[in-house]
Amino acid sequence: DQLVSYDHQMHPIHSGEAADPQMQAYLHEKIRAPEDVLNTWQVPKSPYFLFLNSLDEVEYDIYLKDPIKNYDYRVNHKAQLILSPDLSSHRQRIAFVEEVDGRKVLSIMNTVDKRSISISSPGVEVHQARWDPFDNWIFYHFSDEKGRHGLMRVRPSGLESKLFLREDMGYLKDFYFSQDARFVGTHWTEAGRSWIQHWSLRSKTSAQVSADSLYAYSP
Repeated sequence: DQLVSYDHQMHPIHSGEAADPQMQAYLHEKIRAPEDVLNTWQVPKSPYFLFLNSLDEVEYDIYLKDPIKNYDYRVNHKAQLILSPDLSSHRQRIAFVEEVDGRKVLSIMNTVDKRSISISSPGVEVHQARWDPFDNWIFYHFSDEKGRHGLMRVRPSGLESKLFLREDMGYLKDFYFSQDARFVGTHWTEAGRSWIQHWSLRSKTSAQVSADSLYAYSP
């Protein structure tokens, strides 16, 4: 077989062949989203953690706590309505919920330059966000225009977003990942009732369990 060299756009050099569309799309994805990785093992949890601070309980600042140096770092540029900040395991990115033009959206912030972008799907209200145990996806609790609640997952670049689950009835109060990274536990409420469901991250199948099980998922 003849060896063919390719340029950065995957066009064969000194050849009349067309560019390989699959390789071209692959490289285009990687060039656009170098932060999108595929970890096959769980990322060790960092001792660092986030907390919110507010003077008026309306607008908040995100602080990163360094327990080793016993020092607090202010992460965001200005105080604003912020909910559910979650730190990636390598401490370089923060997923959080903020209000933009009257709607709560999922945003991601780089802890170094403090720049943030919104990455949630349009037309939904975001209530909560968490990194998955591999730091490959950000899961977020959303509600749509029909009042249905569910979970979406999105890559850190925002280029790939997938619906994980959506229920026609009930309010999704909280969700946690199991320590073995196989399941996500969801806490639902409706009309005074409360129940827990475990969802397989691989098959998306669910099983209803007792309410006490959610606490085993707590970080």
